Amino acid sequence: MGEGLKFGEAAPMLAQTAPEPFDGRDWLFEVKWDGYRALAFLDRGKGTRLQSRRLRDLTASYPDLAGLHGLLESGSAVVDGELVALRDGRPDFQTLQGGGRPVLFVAFDLLQLEDDVLLHRPLAERRRLLEERLGQGPELVHSGGVVGAGVEFHRAAVDRGLEGTVAKRLDSLYYPGRRTRDWLKVRNVHRGFALALGYTRAADARPIGALTLGVVDEDGVLVYAGHAGTGFDEREARRLVDILGPPAGCPLRGGTPRELRGRTTWVNPRHVVEVEFLEWTRDRRFRHPVYRGLRPDKDAADCRMPEVGVR
Repeated sequence: MGEGLKFGEAAPMLAQTAPEPFDGRDWLFEVKWDGYRALAFLDRGKGTRLQSRRLRDLTASYPDLAGLHGLLESGSAVVDGELVALRDGRPDFQTLQGGGRPVLFVAFDLLQLEDDVLLHRPLAERRRLLEERLGQGPELVHSGGVVGAGVEFHRAAVDRGLEGTVAKRLDSLYYPGRRTRDWLKVRNVHRGFALALGYTRAADARPIGALTLGVVDEDGVLVYAGHAGTGFDEREARRLVDILGPPAGCPLRGGTPRELRGRTTWVNPRHVVEVEFLEWTRDRRFRHPVYRGLRPDKDAADCRMPEVGVR
């Protein structure tokens, strides 16, 4: 590969968040893959190199993807995509984090072909070239998608338990490292209730870094369920400190979990909060919980382990 995008220097383009799915004849709608974003630098003469969103070299971490360059028709290319691990036929982020297999590369954009940098060509043309010049195999598939019917496509993704969808303008150019409204992500999120067990301190002047969350398990025991570090500003954080009350002992059976020792201010778990989350994980935690407000109309009986989002 000659002039153009350099390994370790080119960051992928990012999507902004849309509040809900929508239709649009000028938009391509794809699955939002639940994995690690990566750029694949492919060269039939030199091999395959994988780079993370944050410019780290991932090549050695995925030796089973070392032959992706063999799927090129000829020459070299830079491909944008997602590293995905499958569990029961669906993308599973926990399996990927744990080094589970199989792992495949889902390709959804072509940034460079030979020495021709394609960033200023429309998405529709980049996708056409991707499908023409890069084959598919057990370790690589094209993302696919539909044009126009975004609401129906998102509903189908939700029905299959997928993370959500991404909408991309067919005429969108590619802006490395930038988050633009030419690409919009719509996540499949769930809502639930949790008891506020306490909070961690922020590194800056804010009074709360994250809320410590708990739920009641099937035996009626209060258990730790993760932290919500977003969804509140400094003003709301100060209000929460006042409402949650003075420090108290750890309310969990068996005392403070090891990972929380020395960093948690415990309170009397009397207050229920609503959280938005992506899934309820196999190790019984909210994944990416976001604080959505206090719920004085709810009590501990409403804070059961979620029945949605479990994989």
